[in-house]
Amino acid sequence: MVDEKMVLRLYCRTTVNIMNAGHDIIPSTVVADICGCSLYRARKIIKKLVDMGLLESAGEGGWDEEQPYIMRGYRLTRQGRKSKQYAKAQWDEAKICSKCFGQQLANIRHTVGT
Repeated sequence: MVDEKMVLRLYCRTTVNIMNAGHDIIPSTVVADICGCSLYRARKIIKKLVDMGLLESAGEGGWDEEQPYIMRGYRLTRQGRKSKQYAKAQWDEAKICSKCFGQQLANIRHTVGT
């Protein structure tokens, strides 16, 4: 069953993911698709998280290669970044980065240090 914890985890993991390059806005339609729930359910959960102060409405726009884009959705607030879910997502991302880049970064530091 989709609940607030699952949706908050999605926002936290998206925010800390190094592949997102600062693009941390997720529309409610995407939340519904990823979580496998109705759009109504996703919006209801997002509203609860907004009311709790963990998410805020957000938007961004720009150019993606040669096409303009506009993104409207929600992102974590400062309070959301202080949550246990966010700390766990940061830890999980750090483990992945260390597994993927750890030895390479250690070699680079060793080469630069000599």
